Amino acid sequence: MVFAILALLPTLAIYAVVRLYPIGETLRLSLHQWNILSKNSRLSVSTISRVDRRSLFREALLNTTIIAFVC
Repeated sequence: MVFAILALLPTLAIYAVVRLYPIGETLRLSLHQWNILSKNSRLSVSTISRVDRRSLFREALLNTTIIAFVC
């Protein structure tokens, strides 16, 4: 059992770096408001709340969910 876990560790580490890290970084960056001319950013949860209120966003989210489950 220990050998199986140790054999899977490199694969899981690569998976975490290639798949899970970009997802986490995207979520972190989505909470910031960026200015392209400066390196400064600020945390802005209001950006997400503004997007959520738009009906077009909800429609796109519904369509994406349907496509993901059908495929």
